[in-house]
Amino acid sequence: MTEVNRKQGTRPLVTAGRKNCGVSSFISNENQKIFSKTSLTIDMFANTFFRDYQFSADDNILVLNNKTLSKETLLFISAVLDSINYYTYGKQYRLQNFYRQLISLPVTSIKKPNWDYMEQYIANLIDGIEVPKLEISTPSPLSLNSVKWSLLPTQEIFKTVKRGTRLTKSDQSEGNIAYISSTGLNNGIDRYISIPKKRHRIYSNFIGVNNSGSIGKAFYHAYEAIVSDHVTALVHEKLNEYNSKFLISCIEQSLDGNFSFNREISDGRLKRQMVKIPVTPDNQPNWQFMEDYIKSLSNSNLI
Repeated sequence: MTEVNRKQGTRPLVTAGRKNCGVSSFISNENQKIFSKTSLTIDMFANTFFRDYQFSADDNILVLNNKTLSKETLLFISAVLDSINYYTYGKQYRLQNFYRQLISLPVTSIKKPNWDYMEQYIANLIDGIEVPKLEISTPSPLSLNSVKWSLLPTQEIFKTVKRGTRLTKSDQSEGNIAYISSTGLNNGIDRYISIPKKRHRIYSNFIGVNNSGSIGKAFYHAYEAIVSDHVTALVHEKLNEYNSKFLISCIEQSLDGNFSFNREISDGRLKRQMVKIPVTPDNQPNWQFMEDYIKSLSNSNLI
């Protein structure tokens, strides 16, 4: 369904992508099929979500439904399917891939799916989650229009713009240092490794931008980490947990739509990429305003 044919309404329309769990708009079109709640959706990149509501979907979405399975069991299966992250624009997840897809699930002694275990596992996780107390949401007292904005190349915003180095699986062993790869999950952390025998730079307090895979996705890392060659580290001593959130929004917006599987982000392209950010009167990044703005948002400690 094209955007011009969408009639505004209250029914979620699911399309491909992770943002907003794939919900791109809310429609009222009567000729659009309505799927029942307690379903799973898989998009063209194998992003998988559980839907506890009625919805419609475009032709990039596979819808799975099994009314005999509980919400908790479907959440377990959703997490397993969502871990399949090697599909891109150039290699899309389609119905034929689903029919061939093999996944690992807990099984009973007779090799049948252990639905009870899956349900209880998720139920235990949910019971252990502490839901934070939320403030009443209010607009920020700081206006985004109260400061000057300017387009600056990435290399003028950060002191260091440097791609990580290749580290093969055979060179990795279990440890306690985050290994940052091009995944869009887990804040970009692929796994935790020990310091490799071959010399690799250890970064901290930086933003990692994915050059491939979940291309253009960016995450802030306050902790020590080793960066793969599919990620570029953006470093500046004034970066912190607050202004980094502001900058990530600006960076991802500038990269959105400009890069894909067929046009990855090279070091040169990223250094030259123009990013619109708040600046001081002398056209330098306004680090303090970006920090203050994020702090001024309701529930900013949870961002």
